[in-house]
Amino acid sequence: MVKHRFLLALFAAIVLVNVYTVRCFAEFPSTNHWDSLSEAGWNCVNRSNGQATIDSGTNTPDPGNALKFTFPAGWVAGGEPAHCWNMYGAAKSEVWVLFYFKFSSNYYWNSVRNKIAYQWIGPDSGNNHFIGLQGSRHVVWEMQGAESRLMGSNTGYDPRIEAGQWYKIKMHAVINTPGVGDGTAEIWVNDQKLMRYSDVMFRSGNEGGMGFDELTFTPVFGGMSGEVKPAADYLWIDHVVISSTDPGGGPGLYSKVPSPPTLLKIE
Repeated sequence: MVKHRFLLALFAAIVLVNVYTVRCFAEFPSTNHWDSLSEAGWNCVNRSNGQATIDSGTNTPDPGNALKFTFPAGWVAGGEPAHCWNMYGAAKSEVWVLFYFKFSSNYYWNSVRNKIAYQWIGPDSGNNHFIGLQGSRHVVWEMQGAESRLMGSNTGYDPRIEAGQWYKIKMHAVINTPGVGDGTAEIWVNDQKLMRYSDVMFRSGNEGGMGFDELTFTPVFGGMSGEVKPAADYLWIDHVVISSTDPGGGPGLYSKVPSPPTLLKIE
């Protein structure tokens, strides 16, 4: 009997180790500078011919490394070259996410969607929403779960995203009452508010025990538009902050801190 109990305890310990090996959780809050693909609980997997790597030569606003996604020549619309994810460890009712992104100067834009980051409702749910660009290269927040909805700028600020430039994006999500459209979705681009919605349905009436569970960088090329990449191109991600409170402005080119005064001398 003692031997059987020991074997059962050993088996339970092995199962527990395997569960936590598969389901690696982020520190919350966390700030990630991409010193490695597994920093701060992140995990990445490459798709066929695609790649996620660490790049140290991108001149990022957060000096050092950045996460680099490579789309090879011939990449067909409807998929991502790699997928990087970070689970929060427990369902959250409010999440702030800050990150920087840049598309390569030769980036071939999908005419329907150029997806960047997903946040999931969970655990173990197919309910998600993503941040990305329309074919016109304007930032959108699209719901793919309790409601199907495309949300764009409603503040009058709606910059067209250009290739070869770093941009800072901050998103804020507050969970809704189950089955009721009273959640909050906000986005700032380069420290200027692009959208605010307070009637969002992140979770349905039967998802009351769920919350925001996971952030992924999954840069899907499409929209199923039938387009194909004519040459290799790239997307970079850097300085990722995940928090339950506002992370502020972050480093780099787009801080709202005013420049020091200068003396103008006229003779």
